[in-house]
Amino acid sequence: MECFHYTSQKKLSLKEKGRTLFINNPEEKKLLKIKIDGCLIEKNNQACDFGFGVERCSHFVELKGGNISHALDQLMASLSYFEQNLAQHLTKPSQAIIVASKNGVPNLKATPKYRSAKKKFSDICIKTVQHTVTV
Repeated sequence: MECFHYTSQKKLSLKEKGRTLFINNPEEKKLLKIKIDGCLIEKNNQACDFGFGVERCSHFVELKGGNISHALDQLMASLSYFEQNLAQHLTKPSQAIIVASKNGVPNLKATPKYRSAKKKFSDICIKTVQHTVTV
């Protein structure tokens, strides 16, 4: 399996265990899709599921059951890995996207973990079951 894949498809989806992130790319921009967990970073290590980069922004994606707090750990670990090993593939600002089967942390934004992640990512988007972004 290739960890890095370039595409300019108009519609793309990232799926895992019933959660989906749809990516609309109406202008067919060149997009770098990255399989992070189990490909770029070995399965036994903390990592988010996917990443994608388009123009001047990197997106880190975790498709999660319900433990959103753990999703933040996975996103932060992946960002750290890129900063240390693959800085050439990392564009700033970086956005974190969590698509969960349920919102498992009622006051997530009040937690120190969220505040720490917010310092690293320009935006943290948390949605339930599926979400669509347009690039």
